[in-house]
Amino acid sequence: MFTASAATSTNPGVKVISVGHFRIGLTHGHQFIPWGDLKAMELAARQMNVDVLISGNTHACKVHEKN
Repeated sequence: MFTASAATSTNPGVKVISVGHFRIGLTHGHQFIPWGDLKAMELAARQMNVDVLISGNTHACKVHEKN
């Protein structure tokens, strides 16, 4: 579960930065229920309009590539 308001608010747990032509979303990850849920993370990336989403809170190092 991830809400658009969490991605677009001034929530200090969510930030979007630009590096070159890429938009990168940064989030703590506690917003995703259950933690680390890939579908919720994909939804968040679309709502944040980012090319890359970096999330924490799972205490696991993983990389998932979509498209």
